[in-house]
Amino acid sequence: MNDVISFRTFKLNFTPNLDVEDDFFLNSKQYGCNESRFEQWLRKQRLFIKRYTNNLECSLLDMKLTCNKWHFFSEHFNRELLTKFLIERYPSGFFETINNDGSIVATFGPDTYGKKPYRISFFRDNGPTYHETYDSREEALKHLASCGFTHQEGALDQLVGTDRWNRGLYVCKWLAEGVHPMCGLKRDKHLSEVQQLFADELRSL
Repeated sequence: MNDVISFRTFKLNFTPNLDVEDDFFLNSKQYGCNESRFEQWLRKQRLFIKRYTNNLECSLLDMKLTCNKWHFFSEHFNRELLTKFLIERYPSGFFETINNDGSIVATFGPDTYGKKPYRISFFRDNGPTYHETYDSREEALKHLASCGFTHQEGALDQLVGTDRWNRGLYVCKWLAEGVHPMCGLKRDKHLSEVQQLFADELRSL
């Protein structure tokens, strides 16, 4: 880890699936990371300027540092841009988001069940689908970002209250009780709301 190597060698050794022309930051490209930006960032770091003046005239690929310093600088760069990206993309506190095609709403909030501090709950127009819990806010926001969710307050309100939504709530309720939806429909067919929401299904019973 203390061998002095070029950035070219570093990225080939530690990302064997990449060619020399490929960008080292492909996996974090969505956060704005790329080699060109990394080079600009690196040349502004006081630690780099002070200790590695011999590199200042080289292009990024030909700069030489120890392996552990390449890891240090690249990870610090990734962390800084990720933090900046998440701050710009999402508000502080808890909020609602929607995916790229508008088919899924996700809410970010506390995990009321106490498993982990944070929870993301996912919804479609036919009701809640599932949720995931997270140990940190950053972990949760990274998941939202990687799935293409953007902040949109009121997104959940646009789904709630429709017949399709209310039908979905009944199905979720029956499944949570361990009852097959068809059995739940037969059991609760005396309820006026069930009769209204599942009129077509009841006619075929």
